[in-house]
Amino acid sequence: MNHQPRRFSLFLCFLFCLLLLAGCASNRLVSSWSDPAAGTVQGDVLVVAVTHQDTVRRLFEDSYVTLLQGEGLTAVPGYTVTEGGKPVSYDDVIAAIGLTGSKALLVTRLSDVSVKTFEQLATGRKYDTLDVLEADPIFFNPVLKQSTTNTTRMKLVSWLYDVQSGKLLWSAVTESKDPVMTRDYINKLVRMIVADMKKKQLM
Repeated sequence: MNHQPRRFSLFLCFLFCLLLLAGCASNRLVSSWSDPAAGTVQGDVLVVAVTHQDTVRRLFEDSYVTLLQGEGLTAVPGYTVTEGGKPVSYDDVIAAIGLTGSKALLVTRLSDVSVKTFEQLATGRKYDTLDVLEADPIFFNPVLKQSTTNTTRMKLVSWLYDVQSGKLLWSAVTESKDPVMTRDYINKLVRMIVADMKKKQLM
Protein backbone atom coordinates (compact mmCIF):
# COMPACT_ATOMS: atom_id res chain seq x y z
CA MET A 1 0.00 0.00 0.00
CA ASN A 2 1.40 3.37 -1.03
CA HIS A 3 1.26 6.02 1.68
CA GLN A 4 3.40 8.59 -0.16
CA PRO A 5 0.57 11.14 -0.69
CA ARG A 6 -0.26 11.09 3.03
CA ARG A 7 3.39 11.49 4.03
CA PHE A 8 3.77 14.41 1.64
CA SER A 9 0.61 16.02 3.06
CA LEU A 10 1.95 15.68 6.61
CA PHE A 11 5.30 17.13 5.52
CA LEU A 12 3.57 20.19 4.02
CA CYS A 13 1.58 20.64 7.22
CA PHE A 14 4.78 20.44 9.30
CA LEU A 15 6.55 22.94 7.03
CA PHE A 16 3.64 25.36 7.29
CA CYS A 17 3.73 25.17 11.10
CA LEU A 18 7.45 25.97 11.12
CA LEU A 19 6.92 29.01 8.91
CA LEU A 20 4.04 30.13 11.10
CA LEU A 21 6.13 29.90 14.26
CA ALA A 22 9.03 31.74 12.64
CA GLY A 23 6.73 34.62 11.78
CA CYS A 24 5.15 34.89 15.23
CA ALA A 25 7.88 36.80 17.04
CA SER A 26 9.45 39.76 15.25
CA ASN A 27 11.14 43.09 15.93
CA ARG A 28 11.22 46.29 13.91
CA LEU A 29 12.66 49.75 14.26
CA VAL A 30 9.73 52.18 14.23
CA SER A 31 11.71 55.42 14.32
CA SER A 32 15.03 56.88 15.42
CA TRP A 33 16.66 60.29 15.77
CA SER A 34 20.15 61.56 16.47
CA ASP A 35 21.77 64.94 17.03
CA PRO A 36 23.79 65.68 13.86
CA ALA A 37 26.44 67.37 16.01
CA ALA A 38 26.69 64.51 18.52
CA GLY A 39 29.79 62.79 17.17
CA THR A 40 30.99 59.49 18.58
CA VAL A 41 30.42 58.49 22.20
CA GLN A 42 33.43 59.14 24.41
CA GLY A 43 34.14 57.49 27.78
CA ASP A 44 32.23 54.89 29.76
CA VAL A 45 28.55 54.23 29.01
CA LEU A 46 26.17 53.39 31.85
CA VAL A 47 23.45 51.05 30.56
CA VAL A 48 20.07 50.99 32.33
CA ALA A 49 17.00 48.91 31.44
CA VAL A 50 13.92 50.07 33.35
CA THR A 51 11.73 47.08 34.27
CA HIS A 52 10.12 45.42 37.29
CA GLN A 53 11.76 42.10 36.41
CA ASP A 54 15.36 41.78 37.57
CA THR A 55 16.12 38.89 35.21
CA VAL A 56 14.86 40.75 32.15
CA ARG A 57 16.79 43.84 33.22
CA ARG A 58 20.02 41.87 33.54
CA LEU A 59 19.51 40.20 30.15
CA PHE A 60 18.98 43.57 28.43
CA GLU A 61 21.88 45.31 30.15
CA ASP A 62 24.31 42.42 29.64
CA SER A 63 23.37 42.24 25.95
CA TYR A 64 23.95 45.97 25.51
CA VAL A 65 27.29 45.82 27.31
CA THR A 66 28.53 42.90 25.19
CA LEU A 67 27.59 44.61 21.92
CA LEU A 68 28.91 48.03 22.93
CA GLN A 69 32.20 46.53 24.05
CA GLY A 70 32.36 44.77 20.69
CA GLU A 71 32.28 48.24 19.12
CA GLY A 72 35.20 49.40 21.23
CA LEU A 73 33.25 51.20 23.97
CA THR A 74 33.51 50.65 27.72
CA ALA A 75 30.05 49.92 29.13
CA VAL A 76 28.75 49.22 32.63
CA PRO A 77 25.49 47.34 33.34
CA GLY A 78 23.36 49.38 35.73
CA TYR A 79 22.33 46.41 37.86
CA THR A 80 25.91 46.11 39.14
CA VAL A 81 25.79 49.56 40.76
CA THR A 82 22.10 49.96 41.71
CA GLU A 83 19.76 48.19 44.09
CA GLY A 84 17.75 45.32 42.64
CA GLY A 85 14.18 44.24 43.32
CA LYS A 86 12.60 47.43 41.99
CA PRO A 87 12.62 49.61 38.86
CA VAL A 88 15.60 51.95 38.78
CA SER A 89 14.77 55.57 39.69
CA TYR A 90 16.26 58.89 38.62
CA ASP A 91 18.14 59.15 41.92
CA ASP A 92 19.51 55.63 41.41
CA VAL A 93 20.86 56.62 38.00
CA ILE A 94 22.49 59.81 39.30
CA ALA A 95 24.17 57.84 42.09
CA ALA A 96 25.34 55.17 39.62
CA ILE A 97 26.84 57.82 37.34
CA GLY A 98 28.77 59.17 40.32
CA LEU A 99 30.05 55.71 41.22
CA THR A 100 31.12 54.74 37.70
CA GLY A 101 32.23 58.10 36.34
CA SER A 102 30.26 57.36 33.18
CA LYS A 103 30.28 59.97 30.42
CA ALA A 104 27.18 58.68 28.63
CA LEU A 105 23.88 57.14 29.74
CA LEU A 106 21.89 54.63 27.66
CA VAL A 107 18.35 53.95 28.91
CA THR A 108 15.75 51.53 27.54
CA ARG A 109 12.26 51.30 28.93
CA LEU A 110 8.79 50.04 28.06
CA SER A 111 6.68 52.59 26.20
CA ASP A 112 3.47 50.72 25.38
CA VAL A 113 1.91 47.24 25.30
CA SER A 114 -1.20 46.35 23.32
CA VAL A 115 -3.00 43.02 23.01
CA LYS A 116 -5.46 42.27 20.22
CA THR A 117 -7.67 39.20 20.06
CA PHE A 118 -8.73 37.72 16.72
CA GLU A 119 -11.46 35.11 16.35
CA GLN A 120 -12.21 33.19 13.17
CA LEU A 121 -13.73 30.00 11.84
CA ALA A 122 -11.18 27.55 10.43
CA THR A 123 -11.76 24.45 8.34
CA GLY A 124 -10.33 21.30 9.87
CA ARG A 125 -10.23 17.71 8.71
CA LYS A 126 -12.11 14.72 10.06
CA TYR A 127 -10.90 11.58 8.30
CA ASP A 128 -13.27 8.73 7.58
CA THR A 129 -12.56 5.15 6.53
CA LEU A 130 -10.93 6.38 3.33
CA ASP A 131 -7.89 7.60 5.27
CA VAL A 132 -6.21 4.23 4.70
CA LEU A 133 -6.30 4.69 0.94
CA GLU A 134 -3.69 6.28 -1.29
CA ALA A 135 -5.93 9.25 -2.02
CA ASP A 136 -6.68 10.00 1.65
CA PRO A 137 -5.59 13.71 1.52
CA ILE A 138 -8.55 14.32 -0.80
CA PHE A 139 -11.34 12.46 0.97
CA PHE A 140 -12.18 14.07 4.29
CA ASN A 141 -15.17 15.61 6.01
CA PRO A 142 -14.76 19.39 6.51
CA VAL A 143 -15.20 20.54 10.10
CA LEU A 144 -15.59 24.18 11.15
CA LYS A 145 -13.63 25.08 14.26
CA GLN A 146 -13.55 28.32 16.25
CA SER A 147 -10.00 29.61 16.68
CA THR A 148 -8.85 32.50 18.88
CA THR A 149 -5.51 34.22 18.47
CA ASN A 150 -3.93 36.86 20.70
CA THR A 151 -1.30 39.20 19.27
CA THR A 152 0.84 41.23 21.66
CA ARG A 153 2.79 44.27 20.50
CA MET A 154 5.39 45.82 22.78
CA LYS A 155 7.03 49.18 22.15
CA LEU A 156 10.34 50.14 23.74
CA VAL A 157 11.94 53.57 23.73
CA SER A 158 15.69 54.02 24.09
CA TRP A 159 17.67 57.20 24.80
CA LEU A 160 21.37 58.03 24.78
CA TYR A 161 22.44 61.06 26.83
CA ASP A 162 25.67 62.96 27.30
CA VAL A 163 26.11 63.01 31.08
CA GLN A 164 28.03 66.27 31.40
CA SER A 165 25.63 68.44 29.39
CA GLY A 166 22.48 66.34 29.96
CA LYS A 167 21.90 66.59 26.22
CA LEU A 168 19.97 63.93 24.31
CA LEU A 169 22.23 62.47 21.62
CA TRP A 170 20.01 59.74 20.15
CA SER A 171 16.62 58.09 20.61
CA ALA A 172 14.78 55.17 19.05
CA VAL A 173 11.44 53.40 19.24
CA THR A 174 11.18 49.68 18.51
CA GLU A 175 8.15 47.44 18.25
CA SER A 176 8.11 43.72 19.01
CA LYS A 177 5.33 41.37 18.00
CA ASP A 178 4.58 38.55 20.43
CA PRO A 179 7.86 39.07 22.34
CA VAL A 180 9.44 36.25 24.31
CA MET A 181 11.88 37.49 26.94
CA THR A 182 14.57 34.86 26.37
CA ARG A 183 18.27 35.61 26.08
CA ASP A 184 18.33 34.94 22.32
CA TYR A 185 15.27 37.09 21.66
CA ILE A 186 16.59 40.01 23.71
CA ASN A 187 19.99 39.74 22.01
CA LYS A 188 18.34 40.09 18.59
CA LEU A 189 16.33 43.10 19.74
CA VAL A 190 19.33 44.84 21.31
CA ARG A 191 21.46 44.05 18.26
CA MET A 192 18.96 45.93 16.10
CA ILE A 193 19.05 48.94 18.45
CA VAL A 194 22.84 49.06 18.62
CA ALA A 195 23.03 48.71 14.83
CA ASP A 196 20.99 51.91 14.51
CA MET A 197 23.33 53.70 16.91
CA LYS A 198 26.24 52.58 14.76
CA LYS A 199 24.43 53.69 11.61
CA LYS A 200 24.04 57.15 13.19
CA GLN A 201 27.83 57.15 13.64
CA LEU A 202 27.68 57.30 17.44
CA MET A 203 30.40 54.63 17.68
